Amino acid sequence: MDPLESRVRAIIAEVSGRDAGEAGLDDDLVARLGLDSLEGLQILAALEKRLGARFPDERLGELRTIHRILEAARSSRPGGEGS
Repeated sequence: MDPLESRVRAIIAEVSGRDAGEAGLDDDLVARLGLDSLEGLQILAALEKRLGARFPDERLGELRTIHRILEAARSSRPGGEGS
């Protein structure tokens, strides 16, 4: 597991109070962790703040898997994909 993935999982667990460690990269986090829409937005806001990422509002509905969150975080951070 790469360091960014570990951070994302830790932030999800901290904000939601649920273990994200067993979620697969392509599992729907809302369904897998039983999140409601407010919890999902709280997680995304925490990820933006702690990772220095910016998720466009029009893409928030797509960020339901760890894989998609990682892609969005990497592409929105300074330096782009390689960060």
